[in-house]
Amino acid sequence: MWDNHFMKIQTASLLLTTFLICCPDTLVMADDAEASHPEYSVVTQGTRELLRADGSDFVKILVDASNLGGNEVEIAEITFAPNYVGGGHPHGSMEIFYVLSGELTHVVNGKGATLEPGMVGIVRAGDTVEHINNADVPVKTLVIWIPGGEIERSFGGAQMQPIEPLVIEDMAR
Repeated sequence: MWDNHFMKIQTASLLLTTFLICCPDTLVMADDAEASHPEYSVVTQGTRELLRADGSDFVKILVDASNLGGNEVEIAEITFAPNYVGGGHPHGSMEIFYVLSGELTHVVNGKGATLEPGMVGIVRAGDTVEHINNADVPVKTLVIWIPGGEIERSFGGAQMQPIEPLVIEDMAR
C-alpha cells in the first residue's frame, strides 16, 4: 500500500514539474484565467480509451485538447502487453515516459536502456524511438507529449472508446 501511495506522489510530482518547466506561459493570474483560456475540464477521468484488437497495448488518453482547452500538452496511460515489440517511430513532440510498473526497454536513436518503475525515458522531437516489453507481464507507463499533437499522429486512425465526462457540482457562492 505504501509503495502505491509513494508512486502516486512521484507521478504527481513528475507531472507538475514537467508542466512547470515546459509550459510556463500557461500559468496566469486568476483575473486573467477566464480571458486567456478556452473552456476546459477542471476534473477528468480522461477522454478516450483504446484496446488494440491484437491485445498489443491499452491506451487511456488522460489529457488532450478536448479537456485541456488547448494543445500545450497531452498525457496518456499506456500499458504494453507481455512480449510487445513496437516498431521504431519518430516523434514531432517531446515524449516523456514514466514507468509505473514492469520493465520497458526504451531505444532512442539506436541506444537502449531498461526503464524500471520510477524511471523516466525522454525522446526529443525528431528522435526515433522503439518500445519493447521482453517480460511475460504488462508494462504500465505514464506518457507526456509536449506540445500536444502526438496522440492524433500516433493513434488517429484507431477506433477509440470515449470516456464519459465527469459532472462536477457548481459550488459557486
